[in-house]
Amino acid sequence: MNDDDIFQRLQLDPAVLAQPHVPTRVKKRRKYFAMLPMQWYEKLANPAPVSRYTCLVAWYVLYLDWKNEGKPFKLANGMLAYDGIGHDSKLRALRDLEQRGLVTVEWQDRKSPIVQAHT
Repeated sequence: MNDDDIFQRLQLDPAVLAQPHVPTRVKKRRKYFAMLPMQWYEKLANPAPVSRYTCLVAWYVLYLDWKNEGKPFKLANGMLAYDGIGHDSKLRALRDLEQRGLVTVEWQDRKSPIVQAHT
């Protein structure tokens, strides 16, 4: 085997390099879904429609509520950041959901808030 054969075997396929890296947690969560209770639908639609980020956070909160069997949970920034939802947007969305009576939030200084969904 000469040097050219070795280097040819070590070459990376350009198609593989063109695909963005998808974290394992994201691949796993693609198997699941979140059901939206009609009560949440009505409260998100009225009196004024909510922002895109509030809807995304609401769906993620419902999923985590199901996953944690209705118990309170910490809402970290990691997976939301992957979806393009920043820290400030998450906080605004949680405040909006709290005002609409859909969640109770235990705010903590410099820590992830603890959320309890009302389903």
